[in-house]
Amino acid sequence: MSHNYKFYGTISQSFYEPILPDFQRSPLYPIFLSWFPVYVVLFLQHAFILFSGFCIQKLSLYLNLSKRWLHYLGVLFCLTPYSINLSSLIMSESLFTLFLTLIGLNLILFYHQPKWQYLVLISGFVILAAYTRASILPFIIWLTIFIAWASHSLIKSMVFVLIIGLGLLPWIYRNYTYTEQWFFTSMSEISILYGRIGGTSLAFSKNFHHDAHLKVEADHYLNKFYALENLKSYYNDYPNEETEKIKAPLTWVYLQQHFHQPFHAFFFHVRTTVQQFAGLSYRMTLYLYQNSLIAIGAAIFQAFSIVTIYLIFVYLGLSANNKKLWYFWLTSIVLWLLIHNAAWADGRYRYINDLWAIIGIILLESCKSQNK
Repeated sequence: MSHNYKFYGTISQSFYEPILPDFQRSPLYPIFLSWFPVYVVLFLQHAFILFSGFCIQKLSLYLNLSKRWLHYLGVLFCLTPYSINLSSLIMSESLFTLFLTLIGLNLILFYHQPKWQYLVLISGFVILAAYTRASILPFIIWLTIFIAWASHSLIKSMVFVLIIGLGLLPWIYRNYTYTEQWFFTSMSEISILYGRIGGTSLAFSKNFHHDAHLKVEADHYLNKFYALENLKSYYNDYPNEETEKIKAPLTWVYLQQHFHQPFHAFFFHVRTTVQQFAGLSYRMTLYLYQNSLIAIGAAIFQAFSIVTIYLIFVYLGLSANNKKLWYFWLTSIVLWLLIHNAAWADGRYRYINDLWAIIGIILLESCKSQNK
């Protein structure tokens, strides 16, 4: 995608001409990749994680947390194998993590002092996060409720939604110009488009006769296009369990499994828990360093880090003087899990839960320090 943006000016996953616009992913990370050589990208990704940990530590000091050892949660986060390994790969986690950290820290400051400047910063970083990974879009609902609750102001929450809407509008309009459908990404399932199939075929059918660049002798691509059209027709005419999974948001399908297949859902959670704790960390470390002992050590340390973070969160919840805040933050962690479990058992999608739990720990402990 970065290659196509750099040389064709189009966000696209096409490997050959015609280079059709892509609707499955957010544009910021491919654009970021197109700006720098690979070694600079990897350096910056590690810098993003280090800066996130630095911000966490500085905020802990600024809020004067009563438990000094909590100041080092940022260090723990930077040392986790997920932080190190994902920063070493061409993946959007580091950039998304940076924006999520800045969202969370400004949210804490807004909770203690609901100033407009913090609201604007939260809105701006949410927009940047969405342009990096669209999975944050369902989470905007929780953020809107939190802002209204923290500020006791519906006006502030409405302004937050307005800023977000204006910030996302350019990319939504870009997608509309190609597909005549209003959506941010087809992956996010804001519009029910059959994933990338719908977006690609809509763009091709709308622009093929009007764009000289697309009028090429590409029989293989035309055959592919007509096959996609037939596939779309099949989805419409013969709905079944598999096609409904394609037409419905993945998170909704995931939730339905809990009611229709409770045992399947239970073992799904067991599998994703193993992946989150150690499995992906072991495989990534083995891939990067080609050493089984280092990989085993990374998997053990990853599991230790996750257990430590969530035990602290539970401990602070049990001793919190603001139980409502703890319950509310717990719902945000569960919501992140629901959103990212739709990405199956890949632990990297759930990596941000650890960061969000750390931010919740800082918020809860800061309330103790300030008797709020």
